[in-house]
Amino acid sequence: MNKAQVVGWRLWPALLLSAAFAAGMLLLPPAALVSAHAAPESSVPADGEVVAESPAQITVIFRQEITRSGGLPTLDVVSEEGELVSSNAVLNDDDRTEMTADLEPDLPDGRYSVIWHTLSAEDGEDATGAFFFYVGEWPSATTPASGGSATATLAPTASPVSESEDDDGGDIPLWGLIAGIIGGLVVGSGGGLLFGRRS
Repeated sequence: MNKAQVVGWRLWPALLLSAAFAAGMLLLPPAALVSAHAAPESSVPADGEVVAESPAQITVIFRQEITRSGGLPTLDVVSEEGELVSSNAVLNDDDRTEMTADLEPDLPDGRYSVIWHTLSAEDGEDATGAFFFYVGEWPSATTPASGGSATATLAPTASPVSESEDDDGGDIPLWGLIAGIIGGLVVGSGGGLLFGRRS
């Protein structure tokens, strides 16, 4: 066995480990990857918060900056009866991690679902989910204390934020990056083995 073949065989463990890591990333469920996307970091009212009086507005801060494309992002608030109670969803162009929406005045006591759908300006991935807040009363024993990634009772008609000329949605998605890594590993390892045989 010549020197090139020895080097090639020594590289195989590292190549296999890298390929296993990339394959494991592909097998992760969406919930495990959502932290890499534009998911909520905080909000006012907060997830699961009980407010004594009806708020005038919902404000959500996301983990990544958001871009406008294809009708996204959207931010809607829905009552327990499935009625849309928000309007004028706005992405703050001075801070693209922040979205706000106006709420109807004098909301009745009860649980309200905040449904969000975003497109990350950093990794090009879209993410969606929901959380809850309560007006005037604590949740009953049969009501979840925190929405997290729960699905709302009824998804409303989306209220898209207006398009911006500088947003083209051309970011590379995460799956494309992982596929490129795996392809590079396969081509690189195959080329190293071929070189070793010729040498």
